[in-house]
Amino acid sequence: MTRRRYAAVAAVVVSCAGCNDQKGSAASTSSSASASASTSTSASTSASASASASASTSTATVSATASASAIPDTSRKGTVVVHIGDSFTEAYFEQNLRARVAGVGAKYVVKAQTPSYTPTWAFGGYDGALDTLLNMRPALVLVTLGANEVDMKDPQIHAKAVKELARKASKWGQCVWITPPMWKKDSGFLQVIKENCAPCAYFYSDDHVKDVERQKDKIHPNEAGGAKWAAAFWEWLEANRDPAKGPWVLKSE
Repeated sequence: MTRRRYAAVAAVVVSCAGCNDQKGSAASTSSSASASASTSTSASTSASASASASASTSTATVSATASASAIPDTSRKGTVVVHIGDSFTEAYFEQNLRARVAGVGAKYVVKAQTPSYTPTWAFGGYDGALDTLLNMRPALVLVTLGANEVDMKDPQIHAKAVKELARKASKWGQCVWITPPMWKKDSGFLQVIKENCAPCAYFYSDDHVKDVERQKDKIHPNEAGGAKWAAAFWEWLEANRDPAKGPWVLKSE
């Protein structure tokens, strides 16, 4: 009888010890799960905070960029643009540039002579028109010349005039020599302009505008052709500006 009681007591003790092990295991599992959940929550919170910070930074960057791009460019306001040339200047070219120049707040002064030649402009012809215009201290001078010289047998004869005109035209700022959109092959004068017009920039119209519609003379651009030509030039001018160096200064090639 005593042995049975001890055996029963021992069984109970063993059984309880097993219960304690199970409780300890369950507690350990619960503790581990709680720690894991805590870690997961912390990581999730950290990731969320990081994502929020990143989104906030991104939003701030976009906002700053949008704000910067919204600032109007007023650097050309009040500047003077002088445009000299031959009959091509008035073949719906300057008419279509005028509104664009006015749109950036600049004053546009045009002097075209028909017929017109580079040496005459360069060396004080047309009653000293170029020198008079340069007294306005233009920040940009446009030169549209060459149409009446494309048939020269020896175009190099006018190289000196091209250099002198370019020197004068670039006195106060940027200068651009704009060739006429060609209606026939020239004898080499356009190449003479390209080689001698520095520091003026060289705008070879035929590289930028094709199939220019002409007037009945099949030489000068008509209204549609002039508009197309002016649009191509203005697009090039805007794309090549370097405002950090000046209102009309162009990027170095």
